[in-house]
Amino acid sequence: MDPVELPEARVCEMVSGVAAYLRRERELYFRASEPLSTGWRAAVQDYFSVALLDSIKTIILKGARIPPPPFYAEAMAFSSGNFPDFVHLASITYLDVIVFHYEITLRTLFHGLVHAAQMAFLGLDRLYGAVCSRVREVPFLDRHTSRGACLPVRHAFCHVAVSQFPRGRWVRA
Repeated sequence: MDPVELPEARVCEMVSGVAAYLRRERELYFRASEPLSTGWRAAVQDYFSVALLDSIKTIILKGARIPPPPFYAEAMAFSSGNFPDFVHLASITYLDVIVFHYEITLRTLFHGLVHAAQMAFLGLDRLYGAVCSRVREVPFLDRHTSRGACLPVRHAFCHVAVSQFPRGRWVRA
C-alpha cells in the first residue's frame, strides 16, 4: 500500500504504536541487560558521547529469538513485503538497550549505538512524529535496501535525524 493513500491520523497511529512497542520491549530486556563492557566501550568511545555510552545496556539472547512485533503483518502489507524480519536481524535497539541475537560485533554494536543516539537526541515522540509527517511526503518506491527496510521510512528517518543534529557535530553531542 502506498503511504500517501493513508490518512495522516492513521500513519501517526501506526508510528505511535511502534514507539509504544519500543518502550515495552525496552522494559522487558532492561531487567536482564548489562552495562556496555569496558572493551566494547573503548572500541566506540571516539564516536559517541560519554552520556550515551553510560546509559547503554546490552544483552545477548544466546539462542533465543526476538519474536515479530504485534504490528508485523500490517507493516509487511504497508511496506509491500519489505519490512525487516526481526528473527533474522543481528540486533535490535530498544531506546538504550541493544539486544543481540548471537554475539556483539563492532559492526552491530556501532549500528545499535547510532539508533540509540538518534532516539536519545530526538526522543521517541519527536523522532517518530517527524517521521510520521515526512513519510507521506516521500514517493513510495517499490524497492528496498539489502537489509529489507522500506525506503520511504528509512529516507524519512535519516532526513529527520540528520536535520536535527547540529552542524559540525555527529554523534558526539
